[in-house]
Amino acid sequence: MVEPQKAVYTEGARYRADFFVYLVEAYDKRRPLRSPLIVEVDGHAFHEETRFQAASNKRRDRAMVAEGFRDVRFAGSEVYNRPEQFAGEVDGLVRRGAG
Repeated sequence: MVEPQKAVYTEGARYRADFFVYLVEAYDKRRPLRSPLIVEVDGHAFHEETRFQAASNKRRDRAMVAEGFRDVRFAGSEVYNRPEQFAGEVDGLVRRGAG
């Protein structure tokens, strides 16, 4: 299951995940099989343009990991230039429980 632009709450902060991805039981779609994978897609101009933005992303990643979420980042160009490869990689990460 994929939920785009999902609000994610951590201790003391609220973030919006680009994609919140998880496997669910076929008979109960409300019950994730593994911890969700948060997928962030970073455009260079917005996410890594300044040291402040880079530091903010790293703080955000640590906060999500501390709450038990798994997260992974992709460059916007990876998604735009090879969407099938991006989707396959995310699917593999979710199914293997890695991230």
